[in-house]
Amino acid sequence: MAMLTVYADESGNDSTSPILVVAGYVSDVERWTLFQREWDDFLVQEEIPLFHSSDMLTLHGDFTQEKGWNRERITRVMHRADEITKRHVLFGLVSYTDIAECEKTFPLVEPDGSTRERFAAEYLFAGVQLTWGVSRWAKENRYTDPIKYIFESGAPGKGYLMDALDAGRKTDSMIGDVGFSCKKRVHELHPADKLAQQCRRALIRYLGGLETTIIMERLIATKLGKAYRMDSENLPLLREIADANKMINRQK
Repeated sequence: MAMLTVYADESGNDSTSPILVVAGYVSDVERWTLFQREWDDFLVQEEIPLFHSSDMLTLHGDFTQEKGWNRERITRVMHRADEITKRHVLFGLVSYTDIAECEKTFPLVEPDGSTRERFAAEYLFAGVQLTWGVSRWAKENRYTDPIKYIFESGAPGKGYLMDALDAGRKTDSMIGDVGFSCKKRVHELHPADKLAQQCRRALIRYLGGLETTIIMERLIATKLGKAYRMDSENLPLLREIADANKMINRQK
């Protein structure tokens, strides 16, 4: 079967979100090549210098009213982006970590005065959970070759995630090469950016008991298939694993 690649991005490390999300899409090389061609044409035709969902949805950055953007244009562009994405991706996943719960288990400042980078543990666990989900999906669909991962390079704790996945290869042969890049260079990260932003908004609404039907229908239409949570039941065990493997770097 064809080789698979996952492109994933994070959302929620801005000190205002209660959760940190890592989301991404998996597809084969041929489909990603076709996606890139169509997506690059889309960016040129829509006059988008860099697809950035949070700026687009809030009319900031390159998407202000002064630059010709409005809600109607945003809706049309987002719909077109969805159509391109679902034509070329195979499967979408999202994983999230509750930040407050994680900080209880992994305090930012320990009693001995040691500290950790904020959001590093949350990103590590959401990213690891995402790879577990991808491996599970791939095995269920009879893929056997190692899967390549490209994560967005601006995330906190990316070195810890790299170390964890390097260690994970010992027990999961589906984990292939792991790399980090930016959305300016790798346009396959753009739909992952959109998926992460929209999933975070939907999950916050869901956890708050608010209506999510419309946004979930849109996410499912663009092939979101699984959602995972790192919760309070998992975190104590993960603390033991992290301490044993020194995956959470401590600084005096």
